[in-house]
Parts: sequence; C-alpha cells; structure tokens
Amino acid sequence: KTLLREAENLADEKIARIEELKELKTLLQEADNGKQIISIDLIKSCLKDKIVVDLARSSFEELVAGKKVTVKSIEAAMILWSVTQEEEDFKRVKKMVVAGKTVLNERYLVEAHGKTFYLSPLHTAVYLQSPQLVDLFMTSDGVDVGLKFENPEHTEDVGNVLDLAFSMEIRNESSSVVQSILENDKDCRLVTNNELVAPLLHYAKYRNKMEVWELLFGYEAARPGLSPLGILAFAMSHNDLDLFIKILPRGKPRLNTIVPKGCPCC
Repeated sequence: KTLLREAENLADEKIARIEELKELKTLLQEADNGKQIISIDLIKSCLKDKIVVDLARSSFEELVAGKKVTVKSIEAAMILWSVTQEEEDFKRVKKMVVAGKTVLNERYLVEAHGKTFYLSPLHTAVYLQSPQLVDLFMTSDGVDVGLKFENPEHTEDVGNVLDLAFSMEIRNESSSVVQSILENDKDCRLVTNNELVAPLLHYAKYRNKMEVWELLFGYEAARPGLSPLGILAFAMSHNDLDLFIKILPRGKPRLNTIVPKGCPCC
C-alpha cells in the first residue's frame, strides 16, 4: 500500500509538472493579448528543469532572429537570467532589449508575491530585485523611466519605478535596487514632486544606511529639502536623535543658515 501511494503521488506530481510546462509553452509562443498573466513563480518553478531552460533559451533566440520579440518574452528572459545568473542569459536579455526596443514601454500583467500588476520590463527588473537589470533598462534608449505601474484590482496601488522599489525593498534586506535607480536618475526625473521627498526620507530612515543618505544629498540642487540641513530638520521633527547625530557632521558648516525652501518638514 505504501508503494502504491508513493507511485500515485509521483504520478500526480508528473501530471502537475506537465501542465506547468504546457502553460509555460503557451506563454512563450502566443502573441501578446494583454490578458494572459505572466506568473513569475510559475516560470521560476518550470526553470528548475534543465530541459525547460534549454527550450526557453532556443525560443528566445528564435524570437530575436525572427524579429518577433514581445514584452512578455523579454520579461520571461529576465526571469530566466534571475534563476540561472549565467552571463550568456544576461547577454540574451540585452539582445532582446535591442531587438524589442519598440515594446520596452509596454506593460503586461505580471503576478508575483500574491499580487498582479501591469508592469513594464523596467518594473519587472525591480520585482526581480536585480540592480543589473535596472541598470540595463534605465540606460537603454527609449525606455520611459517615469512609466507608471498599476494594480488593476487596487487603483490606489500605482506609482513609478522608484515607488515600486520602495514597497519592494522595505520587505527585503537589500537596498541595492533603490540605490541603482537613484544613481541612474541623473536629471531627477523620478524625484519630481514634494510628495515623493517624504517617502524617500522615511525609506532612508528605515534603512539607516549612510550611503542612502549620501545618494539623497546628491539631489539637493533639484530638491533643497534633501540637503544635510533639511535632513537635520527632518530628524528633529521626528525626534530621531540617532539620525540627527549621524547627519550632524555633514550639516555643521551650514547650521547658521536658513533651512532651505522645500524642507520636507515645512
């Protein structure tokens, strides 16, 4: 009886695996229709099988050669690289970005962490927690860095790639993706309104890392409230002695000046 139960369990697992592979094949081969959902968890599960990895790679090469690269195939290739971390797979993503330059700002339904969002490839790079992919898309010609992600079930769950990175990284230990976005946002395209300054500061306070504050100081010209003096005012308004002590050496030379206009606390 025990052997029979084990055999039945193996059969059930094999059937489930076959269904997963069919779903993945459909995902890679069907034309984009805006309705089918890319499941990051499903693709990662299928890619545990080397045969599937090889099939996916050959499918991506065929799409590049045939000039049929779609937004969902780019995102699937990104997921493949996030699993394998192999250089050839990252190079393939690069080739697909070039071949699919006309679809880089299209959004597709992507499911991950129990939520479904309309994401562009840049947004998906954030979801995959990959600073390398974020760098790739933020430095690629034609990518709309300010494009909004959207949750079709919760209309208030919307924002740009920096907002998405905040929500993702607060649940994780690494701050590398937020840092990558800020470093690539040279002309302050993402830090464009007073409302975004406060989330930036709360994020940096939550992380408690000086390198994050140093990145924010680089935005002082566009956002005076992100100066060391503005951060000291922020620390005082939140009764944060540790933060005040940490920033004080940077703000000391300017302690007798007026708090800049645009202070996040004013």
